Amino acid sequence: MRGSIRTALAGAVGSCLLAVLAPTAASAATTSTTTPAPVDCATPPGGRTDAVRLAPGQTLYPGKSLTNGTENLTMQDDGNLVMYLRDADGHNGPAIWNSGTWGHINAEAQMQQDGNLVIYTSPDMDYRPIWNTGTWGHPGSCAVLGANGDFQVMSHQKSGTALVIWHTATGQPNPGDTDPTRLQAGAAMGPGDWRASRTTWLVLQGDGNLVLYRKSDNAPLWNTGTSGHKNPVATMNADGNLRLVWADNGPDWGITGSTSSNTSGNPGATAVVQDDGNFVIYRTDGKPVWQSGTWGKA
Repeated sequence: MRGSIRTALAGAVGSCLLAVLAPTAASAATTSTTTPAPVDCATPPGGRTDAVRLAPGQTLYPGKSLTNGTENLTMQDDGNLVMYLRDADGHNGPAIWNSGTWGHINAEAQMQQDGNLVIYTSPDMDYRPIWNTGTWGHPGSCAVLGANGDFQVMSHQKSGTALVIWHTATGQPNPGDTDPTRLQAGAAMGPGDWRASRTTWLVLQGDGNLVLYRKSDNAPLWNTGTSGHKNPVATMNADGNLRLVWADNGPDWGITGSTSSNTSGNPGATAVVQDDGNFVIYRTDGKPVWQSGTWGKA
């Protein structure tokens, strides 16, 4: 029942683990003019950092995190700002984005009054900027860990709304969906996007690998064996084929490679991340046409 998306656990598990621990192409993030639900960027009472937001002038110190219930965004002691998936007990799962600033002990992230989110080296060093979102010129902006898993810098508008001026482009695809276990026909996943059951996460990593992780210990159960590629996109096509493509020369230069489940001819099929540990593509009549073969392993 398996298509050309390979299980490849014997040779590729090590590479997918390394890909999670090391910075990936997802750390680049993007600028955006997307307009989601308005967000209040006003400073929280007492000037504190609340669970999901850094208001102007606030700092995320080493060892501290923002959390939205499904992700933890942590300013690590090694200087790297990392977004992790979060299990029901609050423990970190796989990393889905990072700033690529490891090696700067006790660095901190500051939401500046000018609208720029900047990571500085430790005050004990030279307090030098080593990473930023490039969003200066938007005073009053705040950094928000959205409910759908996208970390954003939002510019507070005079109209009372907020405009996304930078984001990591991570989280759940189709945030309007009420079922996080499914990849519906026509839905797509980009780097750092994920789906989840109660026992597993399905993550499209920035290195091009689509990986199914077990929540209990973060162990990879299945992967496509496609690490080492840039700009990946996984799409549940309308014809029933789950297709993963990548563009190593940049998205503007077109697709340079792909793999798929070879399940075309099943229009409207849906991919489901199941509680039993299996990742399955179902036809509209409920018949499975492809699976990862990982049932009972979660």
